[in-house]
Amino acid sequence: MGNIRWRNFYLLAAPILAVFALVILWTSTSAQDAQWYAQFWNNRDLRGDPVHTRFDNTIDFDWGGGSPHPLVNDGDFSARWTRRVNFQPGTYRFTATMDDGMRAWIDGNLIIDSWTDSQEHTMTRDVFVTGGNHDMRVEYYEARGQAVARFSWQLIHPEGESGGSGGGAFYPNWRGEYFNNTTLSGTPALVRDDRYFDHNWGTGSPAPGIINNDFFSARWTKTIDGRPGQYRIILTSDDGSRLFINNVLMIDNWNIQAPTSRAVDYFYPGGPIEVRVEYFEQTGNALISTHLAIIPPSG
Repeated sequence: MGNIRWRNFYLLAAPILAVFALVILWTSTSAQDAQWYAQFWNNRDLRGDPVHTRFDNTIDFDWGGGSPHPLVNDGDFSARWTRRVNFQPGTYRFTATMDDGMRAWIDGNLIIDSWTDSQEHTMTRDVFVTGGNHDMRVEYYEARGQAVARFSWQLIHPEGESGGSGGGAFYPNWRGEYFNNTTLSGTPALVRDDRYFDHNWGTGSPAPGIINNDFFSARWTKTIDGRPGQYRIILTSDDGSRLFINNVLMIDNWNIQAPTSRAVDYFYPGGPIEVRVEYFEQTGNALISTHLAIIPPSG
């Protein structure tokens, strides 16, 4: 008799338990689908089994000189984030900020590719996305030094709304154009956003596999709007460099040379000014940096 009662209880309870389990499983899966599944490797090329996995709400990390997790190296590590996202149709601006390399895909289509050793910089791409679910993948590696990984998007042109779709060019810091010649000639082999203007590449390249180690040149441009005052601008380079303000040559250091600094005193009246720095590397070590110092009033 007791066995019959337990059997009847099981027959009644089993469907309820099954529904309860499905609810729990669905809730867990939905929560995970709203996050990035993150994997980390202790090498730069996502090779072998990951040493750490987790779920991240966003890809928005500045680890400085540290590590994403105690199991992950401070340098020489890589990561992959994957997620399925439901988009409404329209043109989206995808923004990636990285130090060192990052690349991103939608449904297996590469939309951002900056897989090279670098200082922190930002790249964007405007992409029309159809409505519905799409598979996203972001990969990242850190070589050494500072580690930054950020990836996001925004809808800039909903389907059916009037207006342009945007061009994708976005340079919040210095717009850097790099050429595989010493004369800034032709179409740049690489255009990117450079956050810092303090480069020391040694005998290496600004972008290995894209820009030569030697016999290259670069141009950086930026609109600056700061505090009025008297400034001393110092430009240091190996090999040549020159600096323009509103298309007026202020510093001419355009020579084949060991590291050499030249300076100019400049009164900045305020308001936006256009700054352009040009550089070329012949052979040997490559470096360029600028420094600003406020000159205090005399007396």
